[in-house]
Formats: sequence, structure tokens, C-alpha cells
Amino acid sequence: MDCTDRDGMKFVCKSRSFAQTCTSRACYRFIPTTESQWLAQSECEDLGGSLASIRSEEESKAVKAYLDQFSKSAVWTAGSDKDTEDDWYWQSDDEKVKIPDDLTDWGDSQPNNEGYGEDCMVMAPPEWKWNDVDCYEDHAYLCEVPNVNAITG
Repeated sequence: MDCTDRDGMKFVCKSRSFAQTCTSRACYRFIPTTESQWLAQSECEDLGGSLASIRSEEESKAVKAYLDQFSKSAVWTAGSDKDTEDDWYWQSDDEKVKIPDDLTDWGDSQPNNEGYGEDCMVMAPPEWKWNDVDCYEDHAYLCEVPNVNAITG
């Protein structure tokens, strides 16, 4: 599917069963099916991507605006502290990237590890703030792929 605007950087593309938005680094796709974080990651990989990671303020704003259009409930991201409590990172099959302290968007009193097992991250409405939850909860999810238009063109 080719959905680009004049500058090839930011666009919104709608098709029968999904919608997509891009930033200079990545393109995102909201999947309304609810799954555990592990299954959501697997489904994103089947689509050629991974669960979304938010790497900049630009991405945060674009993703929040996009989710406002398509979701009314929490959405999985690639955020996790499974390896070490309170050491949050973006995890996909081929990379693990530490979330910088100056680029966080946690909700009030988050992350709180309530119940001692909240090791995965969702973005929760209405402001799409980050929240730590149990990885086995079922949520819709946000997949990402590299923005090839921004990389090559």
C-alpha cells in the first residue's frame, strides 16, 4: 500500500480494516484485537514489524493523535522492565533500547508495579499516558515498521 503526502514524511492512510500513521522514523498501525503483550508482539512480527516504541516527542504527539481516532482503551507498546524492575526499555526481537529518563510519559503514580508483576507498558486514555500492567492482560496494540519513505526518499 502506498500512502504518501508531498514530503513523504507524515501521512494518514486508511484501508478496509486498518489505519496507519507515520513519523520520520516509523509507521504505526493500530490493531483492535486484544491479546497479551507477547501475542501482540508476535502478531506485529507477522505483519513485518514489532510493537511500537516511542523514541521522540514527535512520535509521542503523532501516536497520541492517531490513537484518539481509533481507540478508547489501553494499547500495548514495546515497553518493558521484565529483566530488571524499574529499568524500562523498548524491546523487540532484534533490539533492546533503554528508555531515556528525559523521554518518559508516565501517568500519575506510574510505574507502580501494583501487585508485583506489572512489567509491560500500555498507553492509556484519555491522555495516552504510559502505565505499567501485567504482561498477560489482554489489550489492543500498536505495531510499527520503519518509515522507508523517510529513510530512502
